[in-house]
Amino acid sequence: MRKRYILLIMALLMVMSQTVVFADSLEPLVGIVTAGETQIVTAGEATTYEMTVYNNSTNVANSVSVTIKGDHPFKSDISSMSQKVDRLNPKEKETITFNLYVSPVAEQRYYEFDVQFDYENRYGASYSTTSKAYVEVINSNVEPIVGIVEYRSGYDSIQAGVEDGIVMYLKNTGTIAAKDVRVTLSGFSNTGILLDEDVDTKSIQSIEANKSELASYRIKAGENATTGVKTLTANVVYIDSYGNEYTKEVPLYFQVDGVDTTGVNVEITNVEYPTSLKPNQSFDVTYTIENNSSVDLDYAEFVVEYPSDFVAKTPAKKVVRGMKAGEAQQFTVSLMSKSSMSEQNYDGWAKVNYYAKGDTSENMQTINSYLGFFVEDSESGSKPKLIIDHYDYGGENVLAGENYTLKLFIENTSTAEYTRNIKVTLTGEESVFTPVDSSSSFFINSIAPGAIYEHEVVLKTKIDASVKIYSLTVKMEYEDGNGNAYDATETPYSETENLSIAVAQPVRLETADLIIPYEIYAGQPFYIEQEFYNMGKSTMYNMMVKVEGVETSESSYFVGNFEAGNSDYYSAQSYAYEEGSFDGKLIYSFEDALGNVSTHEEPFTYTVMPAMEMDFDKYPMEDEMFPEEQPADTGLNKIIIGGILVIAVVAIVIVVRKRRKAKLLKAMEDLDE
Repeated sequence: MRKRYILLIMALLMVMSQTVVFADSLEPLVGIVTAGETQIVTAGEATTYEMTVYNNSTNVANSVSVTIKGDHPFKSDISSMSQKVDRLNPKEKETITFNLYVSPVAEQRYYEFDVQFDYENRYGASYSTTSKAYVEVINSNVEPIVGIVEYRSGYDSIQAGVEDGIVMYLKNTGTIAAKDVRVTLSGFSNTGILLDEDVDTKSIQSIEANKSELASYRIKAGENATTGVKTLTANVVYIDSYGNEYTKEVPLYFQVDGVDTTGVNVEITNVEYPTSLKPNQSFDVTYTIENNSSVDLDYAEFVVEYPSDFVAKTPAKKVVRGMKAGEAQQFTVSLMSKSSMSEQNYDGWAKVNYYAKGDTSENMQTINSYLGFFVEDSESGSKPKLIIDHYDYGGENVLAGENYTLKLFIENTSTAEYTRNIKVTLTGEESVFTPVDSSSSFFINSIAPGAIYEHEVVLKTKIDASVKIYSLTVKMEYEDGNGNAYDATETPYSETENLSIAVAQPVRLETADLIIPYEIYAGQPFYIEQEFYNMGKSTMYNMMVKVEGVETSESSYFVGNFEAGNSDYYSAQSYAYEEGSFDGKLIYSFEDALGNVSTHEEPFTYTVMPAMEMDFDKYPMEDEMFPEEQPADTGLNKIIIGGILVIAVVAIVIVVRKRRKAKLLKAMEDLDE
């Protein structure tokens, strides 16, 4: 029976020995005695770090080497990370002091790092163990922030054909030095600014905290540079003491005096065409284009636009390349009226599309001249008839509450008879138009056959007029060349035409201050908010507010019809995943009642700071006790005691793990609160 008992205990010990390794009886047990409070150090400063080393065994530890390793905040290149202890007797403690330098870019948090012990016992056998140590870092430093605080060229403006230079002043507003600073300039073009035998990237070894350095470039205006403001982009890249890289892009604006395309003066002159036609009649439209400026035209396109009831007998479009300054060219198109045309007035246009040398098609300009054709049937021509050939009020619309000049072009379509004693009366819809310094009627002595009479009248629009297209009625009462006010059928000579004039109210969109959090941390959401108001007197239609330059799940807000006097509020939850300074903008777009689209932009800049971290190692765990060595024993008692010790060790491990888990859960609950 006793034999079976011994065999059972031995089998149990063999199974447990697969997971439990017994300590070497000759090995010194060296570790750290944890201090009551975690030591606090300051980033960017020299410090002393102390730890108490303890030999928790009955064996002497010789040639003890203590080395700091792992995730620690100290600069290993200028700090002494190892210390030596010649001899550590059994149960002896010794305090070791490290002279260290804390990295200036170390994060403000608790650090848990490794301390490695290498030592020998009295017989020269080598051992190595690792313990955990803790330190708290306080960091009030600011990462290096390099920006271009000032830039300029050698002259007030960059002149074509004149060598010039650009100087940029870069300043580090952080508290840590910026190293390996590289400035790359881009955006060069032959129509803007070019490098003048220089490289596009300049290097600066370092910029200390709150210090400035210069970067300069040799530049000149391009061969085909146009006059205006040109943009270059400076890309600034640098690193901090730990090798973290930072990038920033800065737009630079410079005035260039090159080819002045803004002063291009192109005119359409000598427009010739018959104003009165018969069905199935061929005729020519001829006009001249004059380049009355000191700049050559790179591209000119001559076009005659005609109604679909006409047929072109020659091409109605002509392209001219390289039209010289002061040059004039004539263009002629042969047209024919169709036989099926009814008696009425038809509209056409003589147009020129062009851009100057050194410019691009994106800046294409257009001028045009009106063509009016009246087609009469074969029996007409003797009876005097007045029509409004065309009219002009200076743009696409007039503004409520303001004066405008209305130009009327009144044509006598008769090819044989004068019209005399002409009375013209203007009547506006809803009395929205009122003559200024005149009555609503005016008189014309006579208009010759086929002639066009031009008259100007100044009108004022009611200040509370709605945004829409109003009708202006023009009534013309007249006599024929013999002074008769009636035709053969006793019908008075009178014609009425309705003109359409678009009225717009001034649009006034006002915005409150843009609200962006002062502190934004990476990985955390933040809100972009702004209140806006319709301060005008008309509705803004299809209003849309959207944000650009920042990631958000609510990038746009459709307001719809925004009534006059109303206010609204835009709010979008945004997300920041990267650190640094970023640009964005709120864009308001809307239409007025006439369909004209307006856009208002609100630019902003926001800075994302590093995410705030909480290290649970702030609450270090209790020391794990070193097992005391037991004197050797033999026989059954030794086996039984060994089994009991193994079971006790397993129980201690389980208890320690449970206590560690409980502390972790408690720390998480404190953090949530």
